[in-house]
Amino acid sequence: MSVRFTDTEHRLLLAALRRERNAIEKDVVLVSEDDNAVDLIASLNSIERKISSIQRAKVWFDTSEKPLDDEYVLTMSNGLDGRPYYELCWWSDNLYKIDKYDFYDKKGKAGFYIHDSEFGYLEVDGVKKWARIPKEEEDE
Repeated sequence: MSVRFTDTEHRLLLAALRRERNAIEKDVVLVSEDDNAVDLIASLNSIERKISSIQRAKVWFDTSEKPLDDEYVLTMSNGLDGRPYYELCWWSDNLYKIDKYDFYDKKGKAGFYIHDSEFGYLEVDGVKKWARIPKEEEDE
C-alpha cells in the first residue's frame, strides 16, 4: 500500500537531499584541483536530478512492501524527539551477503542498512515507511 507524502514530509525530504548536496559542494571546493572534483560534481548533478524527480513523485510505502534487493531508498523512522527522521539507505534481502563480518548474525535476514566510514555497515532499525528515489532521467 502506498501513501502520498504530506507537505511536511516532502519538505523534510528535500531538505535532507539538499544537505547531502551542500556537503558534496564543500568537498568539491576542497578538491577542486583534483580529478575527484569531476566525480563529486557528477554526484551533485545526480542529487539535483533526484530532488527534481522527488518533487514530482510523493509516495511512501509501508514496510510490509519491500524494496528491490540492493535498492537505494529514503526511509522514515521516529526520531528521538518524536519527529520524523529521514535517512537515505539501502535495502538487502540478505544482510549477511553485504558483509559477513558486520552482519555475522544476520544470515538470511532482510533489512535496511547504511555504511559508516568509521563503524562500517550498520542496520537501520525502526523504519516506519520508505520511498523509492526515482531513477535519473537520461539527458537527451
